[in-house]
Amino acid sequence: MQTNKRYKSMKQKVLCKATAMCGSGGYATAQQSSSVRNFLLSMKLTGVILLAATLQVSASTYAQKVTIHRQNSDLKTILNEIRKQTGYYFIFDKDVLQHTGPVTIQATDQELSAVLGEICSKQRLSYEIRDQLIIITPQPAPAQQPDRLPPPVNISGRVTDAKGQPLIGATVRIKDAQKGAQADANGHFSIQGVDEHAVLIVSYSGYVTQEIPLAGQTEFTIVLKEDIKMLKDMVVVVGYGTQKKVSLTSAVSVIQAEDISRRPVNNSVQAFQGLTPGLTIQDQGGAPGRANVTARIRGITTLSGNNPLVLVDGIEQGINNINPDDIESVSVLKDAAATSIYGSRAATGVILVTTKRAKEGQLNVSYNGYAALQQLGNHPTAMSTEDYMRQQNVAYVNAGQAAPYTEDYIKTYVNSPDRIKYPLANDFYNVLYRAAPQFNNNFSVSGGSKQFKALATVRYMKQDGITDNFSNDAREIRLNTDFTPSDKFRFSADGNYRMLYTTAPQDAYNVFYNTLHGAQFVTPRYPDGGYGLSAQGNNPLVNRDLSGYNNDWFNTFSANLRGEWNILKGLKFSTQYAIVSAAERVKTFRDTYAVVDENNPSRTKTVATNQLNENRNNNFQETINSLLEYKQQWGKHNFGILGGYSQIYTRGDTLTGFRNTFYSNDIQALSAGAASSRDNTGRDLESGLRSYFGRLNYNFDDKYLLEINGRYDGSSNFTGDNLYSFFPSFSAGWRISREKFWQPLANIIPEFKLRGSYGNTGNQTVNAYSFYEALNTLNYVFGGNAATGYSLQNYANRDIKWETTRQTDLGFDATVLNNKLDVVFDYYDKQTSGILLSLAIPGAVGLNPPVQNAGVVSNKGWELGLNYRDMSHKLHYAFNFNISNNINRIVDLKGTGPYITGSPNDGLYANKTGLPIGVLWGFKTDGLYKDADDVAKSAKYDTNTFPGDIKYVDLTGDHKITADDRTMIGDPFPHYTFGLTSNFQYGNFDLYLFLQGALKQDARISGAFADAGNNQGFVIDIEKDYWTPEHTDARFARPQKFTDKNAQISDFWVIHTGYIRVKSLQLGYTLPKSLTDRIKIKKARVYLAGANLFTISKANEWGIDPEFPTGRADYYPQTRVYTLGANVNF
Repeated sequence: MQTNKRYKSMKQKVLCKATAMCGSGGYATAQQSSSVRNFLLSMKLTGVILLAATLQVSASTYAQKVTIHRQNSDLKTILNEIRKQTGYYFIFDKDVLQHTGPVTIQATDQELSAVLGEICSKQRLSYEIRDQLIIITPQPAPAQQPDRLPPPVNISGRVTDAKGQPLIGATVRIKDAQKGAQADANGHFSIQGVDEHAVLIVSYSGYVTQEIPLAGQTEFTIVLKEDIKMLKDMVVVVGYGTQKKVSLTSAVSVIQAEDISRRPVNNSVQAFQGLTPGLTIQDQGGAPGRANVTARIRGITTLSGNNPLVLVDGIEQGINNINPDDIESVSVLKDAAATSIYGSRAATGVILVTTKRAKEGQLNVSYNGYAALQQLGNHPTAMSTEDYMRQQNVAYVNAGQAAPYTEDYIKTYVNSPDRIKYPLANDFYNVLYRAAPQFNNNFSVSGGSKQFKALATVRYMKQDGITDNFSNDAREIRLNTDFTPSDKFRFSADGNYRMLYTTAPQDAYNVFYNTLHGAQFVTPRYPDGGYGLSAQGNNPLVNRDLSGYNNDWFNTFSANLRGEWNILKGLKFSTQYAIVSAAERVKTFRDTYAVVDENNPSRTKTVATNQLNENRNNNFQETINSLLEYKQQWGKHNFGILGGYSQIYTRGDTLTGFRNTFYSNDIQALSAGAASSRDNTGRDLESGLRSYFGRLNYNFDDKYLLEINGRYDGSSNFTGDNLYSFFPSFSAGWRISREKFWQPLANIIPEFKLRGSYGNTGNQTVNAYSFYEALNTLNYVFGGNAATGYSLQNYANRDIKWETTRQTDLGFDATVLNNKLDVVFDYYDKQTSGILLSLAIPGAVGLNPPVQNAGVVSNKGWELGLNYRDMSHKLHYAFNFNISNNINRIVDLKGTGPYITGSPNDGLYANKTGLPIGVLWGFKTDGLYKDADDVAKSAKYDTNTFPGDIKYVDLTGDHKITADDRTMIGDPFPHYTFGLTSNFQYGNFDLYLFLQGALKQDARISGAFADAGNNQGFVIDIEKDYWTPEHTDARFARPQKFTDKNAQISDFWVIHTGYIRVKSLQLGYTLPKSLTDRIKIKKARVYLAGANLFTISKANEWGIDPEFPTGRADYYPQTRVYTLGANVNF
């Protein structure tokens, strides 16, 4: 201890002497400090003895903190300020000050080394700290070698933040060259063989990218500043605001614009599929403009109305009404902590869409577009004509009838070259479908000053169907503007107009139905243009070409006005007023026509009466949101409080009318139809929602995190004491990685956060005015005269109230492998109670049952997301994998049920206590009857049962197969969904691969597939493996005409449709800058892409798409799409 004191005393004497030399400024010139240097050299004699003390002093002095804010100050003033705060003295040559420029420095509680590094790097100076002296010298000038190229050099260095902490994984690359490296766990990097005149580009997510000329230097200490703009990009959009991802305590997933742009699709929700855990998208195809795409967040929450709430820039809109190219980011809110601030509309999850906005700077003009070719994807393979005839012979014989096709006839038919007289069986897939074009063009213009910025986008999309008379046209324009007159005020005004026009045949359903069910041995078209017909008068081409049309015009307009007022530091008021207006017109005209099969005139198809149906739907929505938000920081304590008011008013009206018997198919106005056959209906509806909400945030040192949310909702769907309800939530987080005890793990897991939440959300999916009795009009005879009266339609229940979903979530966020791998995991348990249902009442009551709060549904599951990024020499690559598990169960139906929907022909679905929602319902089976003894001793569905028929299980034990023996035979909702995206970049080339899939989901094979023996149309090729006395180990039952006993809904016809699909594959090339500069554009990229290229699934052999819930294949099919596109910035 005495030695340490003595050493400190000696140093103080030196510093006092230095002070005397340079005056109160604390500076020593090179000449004045020679005695100081001599004295310091003499100190080396005691260096060994004082080593421990020196290290102790050094450790404390290097950890000095500096706070300094200067704008364009001289270097002398800056150094003097540092001396005052730290006690350090500076030694430098007197000419240094004469060759330095103004210094700007903004540092708060930063390490001394970081501040010195920033100052010196800007002035081309170097510094060295010796004890409490800081020696500053000019950086050496690079050697001049004009006559020959300089030899390559090896460079190394360290990348840190302003506090001196290493930036693990920071990218250091050579400008305009394919060389680079990443900083290791200590921030160190090295690159071999670099031109000494090269420029380093140093970047790290959330920090300003720096360009540093080598200028002869080979060792670098690089200090990166936090990028405020980038930090804004890194924040997560949450309910009524944003939060930094590191301080988030709720379950929120983010999809960025880059992820969406990799998917050239027409529908936004299709672009979300497989990109985030917990969001299940089922793309069930659909005709152009009428795609059937469903979205579910964390399973099926209730027994009706499971669509998530979708807000576009804070305004509720349809998820399918958004141009994918307009999207900046998407936040998927999953747990109660994230969603409860939306209260009664949030039980099924929330999707927040943020559209793109202009950035300050010069005008930017861009084009994103593509041309695509659509083709028929996977489809059923028909049994050959010969096999079909033989199968039909067996089916007739099994029914006690004569075989319709002799052996000679089969040979003559099959071998004939005349396919007009002898058409192939079930050949319509080859003539109905064709390759079809699709075009999508997006133009945008943006730019502006700090005070005013604007972004305008225009879109035109045209999609033809893969069969004639289906099409979709979309035109859209968006204008987003921002006006910032001062730091106190900010205003924005956005507008969006969208027009969608779709066409389809009037009898579109039978185009696909008759392809499978009614067109065997039919000549599709004769050379003169006539149509062939089946024995039943069917031909899908007739349904497509002659039935008429179904046209739909859908226009939407939205306007969104917002204002912000920064009242005081940390206190902000914002308000929003928005309207959304939608108008739809549907016009359907059924043509009259008559078709005679010229090869078989007895076959005819006639529609003698034409008919016109018109529908008008208008909807208007008005939204008002007002928020008051206060944020403040006191030391390590960070507070935030938000309070708000929201009001939503909705109005809608519908008008329909029809007439038939028009004089001509060319006259298509309602007034031209027969007055004797007409009808019209109409409806008006109003509803409202008024809400008060709030949020409280607190975090201590970005380590301990707390958030409380609540919303008090009032809805016009309820009355009395149930008009309003309160939905609270609570969440907390702990960034364990900021604890001191975590430091040994910091290099392995630099970021680790535990979080948990609990809360309630609501659901009001009930028809408006359900608490009122409804009246029906009726006609009756009174006193011998016709009169109109009213009858009671239903019982009313004035006690109905909100459905409530309680949800618990536990999860963690982690970063590992030198910040290369991000891991997010969540486990959730949510239960919805008070589900609004109409439970069965005795039919003798004569009225429809009232709505009541009766059901309880449970959902449990987990989610895992992995995001990995790295580089290897010239190759940059990134992978994102996510997987979700969900199990739902009906917990209670008030002792009633099961509730069966559908029909034995179209499929049966059941809701029953203890089972998942909407399970497949039917018979269990035990293979096929083996022999006559097996038939005799077993229960039978049909008395006319033989060996080779399907053997149904008698669950009731009454030795009969009846409806009471039906049970759950499958679950159409996937238990697991997953997605894997892979990005590779090598030079100017980039490759994107997206795999998506689902596991543990079922579909029921039905229609022609399940009734091959009795069906008069399509028979799939795999069903030629049917039972005969000579082939008893067959896969399928014996065929038999005139009975449906083997086509009953049963697990015999249920298949597991889990799948993995190459959803998208894209190869891109960015044109070299040398070329784009010559053609006066900033950047250009071209790409080739394919969608739905390949699928692995048990559904493949049936030719059905695994995302479709039914296995009939009588729908507009999923398409395979090949795309050529370009992204250009002018």
